[in-house]
Amino acid sequence: MPLFGEPGTGIGYEVYPGPEGSPPIFLLHGFAASSSIFGSNIGDLAQKFTVITVDLLGHGESDAPVDVEPYGPEPAVGRIVALMDELGYDHALFCGHSLGGALALRLALDYPDRVAGVVMINSSSAAGTPRWRNETQPRLELIAARIRAEGTWFIRESRLYPARSKRIPDEDRDRLSYDFDQTPAAGLAGTAEGLVARVNSWERLGELTVPVLAIAGDRDRDFMQGAPRMVAQMRHNRVQLVTFEEAGHAANLEEPDLFDEAVTGFAQEIGYLTVAAGESSRRTALMLVAGSIIVAVVALAAAAVIILNRGDDPPAVIDINSGSPSPAVTVTTPSAGATSSVSPAATAASATTAGTPGTASPAATNTAAATATPTSTPRPTSTPNAGNPTPIPPTPVPPTPTETATPTDTPTPTATSTPSGPSVRIVGPTGTGNTRGFGVDVGGDLDVLVVDWSASNGQSARGSTFTFTASQSGNYSVSVVVTFVGGTTRTDSVSFTIE
Repeated sequence: MPLFGEPGTGIGYEVYPGPEGSPPIFLLHGFAASSSIFGSNIGDLAQKFTVITVDLLGHGESDAPVDVEPYGPEPAVGRIVALMDELGYDHALFCGHSLGGALALRLALDYPDRVAGVVMINSSSAAGTPRWRNETQPRLELIAARIRAEGTWFIRESRLYPARSKRIPDEDRDRLSYDFDQTPAAGLAGTAEGLVARVNSWERLGELTVPVLAIAGDRDRDFMQGAPRMVAQMRHNRVQLVTFEEAGHAANLEEPDLFDEAVTGFAQEIGYLTVAAGESSRRTALMLVAGSIIVAVVALAAAAVIILNRGDDPPAVIDINSGSPSPAVTVTTPSAGATSSVSPAATAASATTAGTPGTASPAATNTAAATATPTSTPRPTSTPNAGNPTPIPPTPVPPTPTETATPTDTPTPTATSTPSGPSVRIVGPTGTGNTRGFGVDVGGDLDVLVVDWSASNGQSARGSTFTFTASQSGNYSVSVVVTFVGGTTRTDSVSFTIE
């Protein structure tokens, strides 16, 4: 894999040539992953695009400096833009998974003339509110300190470790596990502290001038909760939100055909990719056949609603202001009041506003298209080709890991129309005299990273239990903050009296 950039802060990348003259698409992965997160997607995408995969700083084959500063949002964006210049691309389509989605949005905000559009997949870093960012950053700094002190073993015990996933193809899981095992602790620590929360651009989402496609797996409950509010913030922009039923965080690997159709259709709708004869609305047809959710979004008012049609189930309406589901009601769109769902093509047209480039949307079709047959992942070129890349025949790439951890069973949550996140409840107090004991009851299926306790008398501790000791009688309180993998936090507190 070629390395681009200054010594010590170079990033690895690969170029997969598509058909002659095919436009570029950059693929950006998430925290604790690598470009292998797109392994099962490259073959299909390279039939229409020139695909460029990037290993973010500190991941995969990129450098992993000890200093935190190079991991920050501005240097991270600057490296991608410099790589575009190196490859000779004035503008490109960007697709980011998780943290990569938030980085793609920041790139679109800082360099709108270089970005044709953004596709994001399950990006809680992008959907987080300012409160989320402010509460998460200190926790991420604690996680980074723990990584530096203890290594990455505890992340291997969490759902972030690819070997624990049973929902993605074996080859992708093996590659991701291998890449994670080679990732230096400094790389994960620097990214956790310098980028995961800091790349969040909530206050600037209304400035977006490029079209956005947000893809959500309905088993990724954190993103499902935050996505409607994020979409509403993009009120001056054309945006589509598409949900893949029964897919989790790596929705692109779990539903590769739907993902390819979604990206291709989006690129066609925004005029980035030429629409071939007979290809219009194939994305819509495939998704409707597969029973996925197509969400029509017109982000114009604070009280707007997002409509999720789940096959034959009653519609669920999510209030953008609260993010909490309301009881099933008559389905209406905020703009027209029609009692039906809206196709992505109609969404693209109705959500175009002044200052946003308008493009014709493909006409809707009632004919369901056949599911695309995935192809083998092509071998990348070692040398960038900036002009019209020379197409090369796809060649299967065998998995390279030398040793793969044995996957362990991970409980699979039941998909519902009203996903809920983790919960935390203090158990206690117990005991007599001046001493009280406390524990914590954690609900949900996210893995716990850190449990921090604090008391009103100044006591604090870390761990699953807490022992409080008072020097005198009085009223006291104890609080707990639980940080889960990925930066999600939950809190609880309890008051009590010692006589």
